[in-house]
Amino acid sequence: MISRELAICILFCVEQNEKNVIRLSKRINDMGSMEIVYTEDPERPVLIPLRRRQANPTMYHTYIAPVPKESEADGGEMQSDLFKRC
Repeated sequence: MISRELAICILFCVEQNEKNVIRLSKRINDMGSMEIVYTEDPERPVLIPLRRRQANPTMYHTYIAPVPKESEADGGEMQSDLFKRC
C-alpha cells in the first residue's frame, strides 16, 4: 500500500524524504480544497478538487496517512520509516 506521503513525492517527481513531504504537503494545503487521490493505480496519483472526490466517491480513492508516533503527538519530528524509502 502506498502512503499519502509517497504519493505526494511521486506526483511531484521528487525523492521521498521528510523535507520534501513537509514542503509539498504545505503546497497542497495552501491550494485550498484539493486532495491527492488515485483512480485505479495507486502509483499514479492525481490532484483534484475535494468536491470532485465527494461527487465521485467510488471513482477516486484516497491514500492512507501514517499513524503519528508519540514524538509527533508531542510536537517532535516525524520518525516514520516511510521517509527512508524511494
